[in-house]
This record gives sequence, C-alpha cells and structure tokens, in this order.
Amino acid sequence: MIAQFLTTLSVQKRYSSHTTVAYASDLNQFRDFIVSNYGHDPIEANLSEVRFWLATLLDGGLSRASINRKAVVLRQFFKFLLKHGRISVNPMDKISALRQEKRFTLPLSQSEVSTLLDKVVYTDDFQGFRAKLLLEMLYGTGMRIGEMMGVRIRDVDTYRYCIRILGKGGKERQVLLSSKVYRVLESYRDYREEVQSSDYLFVTDRGEKMYYSLCYAIVRRYVSMVTTKHKRSPHVLRHTFANHLLEGGANIRAVSCLMGHQSIASTQHYLCTATQKIKEVYKKNHPRSRVV
Repeated sequence: MIAQFLTTLSVQKRYSSHTTVAYASDLNQFRDFIVSNYGHDPIEANLSEVRFWLATLLDGGLSRASINRKAVVLRQFFKFLLKHGRISVNPMDKISALRQEKRFTLPLSQSEVSTLLDKVVYTDDFQGFRAKLLLEMLYGTGMRIGEMMGVRIRDVDTYRYCIRILGKGGKERQVLLSSKVYRVLESYRDYREEVQSSDYLFVTDRGEKMYYSLCYAIVRRYVSMVTTKHKRSPHVLRHTFANHLLEGGANIRAVSCLMGHQSIASTQHYLCTATQKIKEVYKKNHPRSRVV
C-alpha cells in the first residue's frame, strides 16, 4: 500500500519527485519500526504504536519540526488507507502536532545580496555563469529550488522576459525576469550550447539535468562568501526575495502571487521577519521608542 500511496502522490496529485522520495523515506522508516517491534504490517498500526514511534524519534534527538513533518506524512497515508477501505479507524486522528518554538530564517541583507551578485568574481566559463544565473534567479524570482530545476529551455519566453513554471500541485504560473537576470541568462546559454545537454535550463557539466545536491553546494559556496548566517540554502534566497519585497512596501497579496503560494497564510511567515526588522529599526532610531 505504501507503493500505491506514493504513486497517487506522484501521478494524481503531481507531487515533485523530491517530495515523493522524502515521503517514501519516512514511510519506510515507520514500516521498519512497526515490523521490527510488533511484527505486523504498518497498515495495522494502532494509536499507541504510532505514538511510541514518534516518542522514540523525540528521545533519539530528532527535532520537533522533523517529527511533525513525519506525522503529516503518516496522517496522509492513513487517510489514503481509510479512503480505500483498508482501515476503519485513522490512528492519527488523536495525535496532535508537537509544540515547537518559532524560528525565523534570517534573510540576507540588501548589502549582502549586493556583494553576492555584484562584487563576487565568477569564472568566465560555463560553471561560472551557471552559478551566477542560479543565484540571480533564486533571488530575482523567488522560485522554489524544485521549480527551478524543472525549467526547460522552451519555458523561457525571450520576448516577454518571463519563465513558465509548474509549482506545487502542478499549478502553472509565470515569473518575471529583470533585464539584468536576462543578460546573465543569455551569456549562460552561449556557454551551455557547448555542453551536450538535455532540454533543461540548468544542467551538469555532462549536460544532464542538475540535481539538488549540486545546486545546494553551489549556493552554499557563494553565499558563504558574503555572510556568516547559519542558513545558506537555496531557500534562503527565496526567503530573502520575499522579505526584501515586503520591506520595500510590496502588497502581501502580490508577493503571495509571485511566490506561487496557494494561500496568503503561507506568505505571512515572511511578513513576520520583515516586521521584526522594522521594529528593530524603530527601536534603534526613534527617540521615544523606549517608552513603548
């Protein structure tokens, strides 16, 4: 049933391969635990057994956020089983998410972004322009890393300076390219033609579709040159994109649309960090801020 569930996510709900692989890992881990400790199929797991697995993860030092993510996977899996008549009771109905501290991802400052994109020296070759374009597009469009890896050459509209992408759930949208990003794109494509490649925009040195770990490595390498912040993943640039728009006075609904959020509530997270920075500026500069 795990295989059928994953097929449904991939084919019907159009989850990304990255998400499907993560779901498979969580469910296989749960299956191994249930089989090892109770000797039966995971679809027969009851409330106490599920709770024991989650408690074991917590005792093992796994973060509450990671445990909550695994619980979400289980909740969807058991809902699938219930829908198809394989179980009569969903053991996840009585399991609540663990309370966790709010942690805000610190975006890059505008000066850090300026240094990253304007002052860092990139090599004048395929790898250099690939890194430059990757960073420019992550910050300039706010795309998710999975969306960017899925962009094909034909998705780039050279007349309207935009890219057609498929977001979560197969939802299509267009992202805009600034003239600066487009110039880097054109230079990258000149070098890319020298590499025998697939039709994906971002490819490896062998011309194959770029994979996640390579993208993470490139982003971390260059972001580490301009900041000491702990988080240096591709998502930090997406977060920075939203944060800088909100700091500049952009309407939150417009930002939500640009980021491909299905609900404006998803964008509220980015508003929190922007608001926090505004508060800090107020406290630092307003003569009567201390009376508040």
